[in-house]
Amino acid sequence: MGRSWADYEAPEYLLSFWKKILKRSDFNFYHKNFGEFNFFEISIAKYKKGDELNWHNDYFGNFHINLCLYLSEWNQEGELEIGTWDLDENGEGIESTAKTHKTIEPKMGKIAVLLSSNPTFCHRVRSTEEGRFTLMCRAGFI
Repeated sequence: MGRSWADYEAPEYLLSFWKKILKRSDFNFYHKNFGEFNFFEISIAKYKKGDELNWHNDYFGNFHINLCLYLSEWNQEGELEIGTWDLDENGEGIESTAKTHKTIEPKMGKIAVLLSSNPTFCHRVRSTEEGRFTLMCRAGFI
């Protein structure tokens, strides 16, 4: 897998961009129940030819939402599959039980919004035929 991570402070304009998106009425449930999003992690995922991610979830502590902004042209490969899976006795997802409910084409400029606070929610990225970049924001509350 060609993803690599570095720990840098995100520029203010990126944080402002995501905050503006998260103020939309689509997120009223969170606004009414938790207030304004105030906990963020911003990163860029780089996928090389042939990269894929198996079924997983992004269930990390205080994060409720994961937003993915696709920055590269889509070449008919590397779709994002969204689904659900059963949990084992420890609350971990069982990959063999994953079922796809929706497939998202990662077209440039599209933002996919993924629920991170439900451990039965999962997703995967199918194999890419070309490189791709995705700007990601995890958002939640502290």
